[in-house]
Amino acid sequence: MAAGIAGGYLWSRDSRDDLDASVMRARGATDAIEREIRIRAATGGVGLNGRGWPTTVDVAWWDGRPPQNPLVPGDRAWLEIARESENELLHPPVRQSVRRAHAAFWYNPAKGVVRARVGPAVSDRIAIEVYNRVNGTSVTELFDTLWEAGNGDLGRIEGEDGDASEGATVENSEEGAGEDAGRASGVRVTRGDDERGS
Repeated sequence: MAAGIAGGYLWSRDSRDDLDASVMRARGATDAIEREIRIRAATGGVGLNGRGWPTTVDVAWWDGRPPQNPLVPGDRAWLEIARESENELLHPPVRQSVRRAHAAFWYNPAKGVVRARVGPAVSDRIAIEVYNRVNGTSVTELFDTLWEAGNGDLGRIEGEDGDASEGATVENSEEGAGEDAGRASGVRVTRGDDERGS
């Protein structure tokens, strides 16, 4: 029995250490994306919006190997660009990547803010704690129910229903390899309604 308790303790400690390491890597990835966005905003050479922030994030900024979020399943899109209806938000309406439609990172070009989503967790409390640790925030909910009530279409991005939303995503996708000039193999950039008619 003592061996079982000791084994459970060691498993729990190892799991917590693994989570802590993933949180630190996700925080570092978020910081790297934000830092590159600030550099691009200051130095120009990219399309900026009226508020002075890049309108998109290009994986080529990292030679096609952008920072990754180890907290979400690997089949998620890399980054979601906030929709116009989300311009005033500091956090994505859905902070946990519970569906493939929820990218690993969320970027709001109206505010110049990047957030890392978290993956499934044992409880909402733990997921909120992890989200706050990664993003240096203090949210109390995983889902923004006020935004959902006003917009209804929570978290839909291109490809989920065969339809496109206002936002854009940068997806990790083998079939997308080589679609966009200058982009690395395995990463595809989609831009909401802009590419729908192409």
